[in-house]
Amino acid sequence: MKLVFLLPVMHEFDAREQYNIIETTCKEIKIDFDIIYVLNGNMQKMFADIRNTFLENDNVRAIKMMSDVNEHKLITIGMKYCEDYSATIIYTCKEDINANVIKAFVTSWKSGNNIVYLKKARTGIKKFFQNIGLFFYNLGIKILKIYRDFNSEDDIQLLDQEAVRTINQLPEKNRQLRILDSFVGFNSEVVSVVDNKKNRNSEVENKYKTISKKYTYSLTFSILTAIIFLCCLIFQIVAVAVSLDLGLIGEILLISIIFGSAFLGLLFATKTALNYRIGDYIQVQEINLLDEKAEKYNLKIK
Repeated sequence: MKLVFLLPVMHEFDAREQYNIIETTCKEIKIDFDIIYVLNGNMQKMFADIRNTFLENDNVRAIKMMSDVNEHKLITIGMKYCEDYSATIIYTCKEDINANVIKAFVTSWKSGNNIVYLKKARTGIKKFFQNIGLFFYNLGIKILKIYRDFNSEDDIQLLDQEAVRTINQLPEKNRQLRILDSFVGFNSEVVSVVDNKKNRNSEVENKYKTISKKYTYSLTFSILTAIIFLCCLIFQIVAVAVSLDLGLIGEILLISIIFGSAFLGLLFATKTALNYRIGDYIQVQEINLLDEKAEKYNLKIK
């Protein structure tokens, strides 16, 4: 039984400190581990630092792209080298490793779950607004009749060997495979933690974000429907206030536009969130080409 930590890297950081946290945690739970860093194309200095720092650590491997790609592609390429491990823990490098999350992942996995998701909850007034947003998002999901979304992180989770191999053999890939409840027959669980935004570096976080064209289109339509809804609603309020007679047909038409734009706004807002979470599809051929050109350290070239 052996874990592998798949760590996508898009900025420079202290790899030794991160390694020490993983090593200490794995010793506590008595499990062997390897680490695979997958670095973006502009991370040449970081790649050299990893090789020099872990020269005597056989359990550290690294892959560096020859060009800049997004985080999802880094994860997808790295997963090709995770099939021989009992389970894979994907952990984005835009934030510090949380030892408690690792322990919770492993405990859940050992209890029989194939996939363990991480969900971040906020506190105070932020939690209130988060719950309102999730209510309408989940309502939209239900209306669109698609798979339930755990609203989990797409770059921090545990996948067991079967899940990794299933994803790897699919001809097309996107983040949906790792964040929506779309794995029929796979046991899954959600681990919740309090999201501490104060410790985030917004400049680093932005390097890990990607926006698809579908997201841009959905956002545009979402804003348009919101404008139409607000304009018609304001007109309706003014009409009532000044006793403006729109006639029966005019009143029915205006109310229909108000409710129709609200309904369409909900759908487009949901699609906007989905398109952001799912991202663009990646073909296997593109992944294989990027992998062939990548520079590798302490890793067998397949």
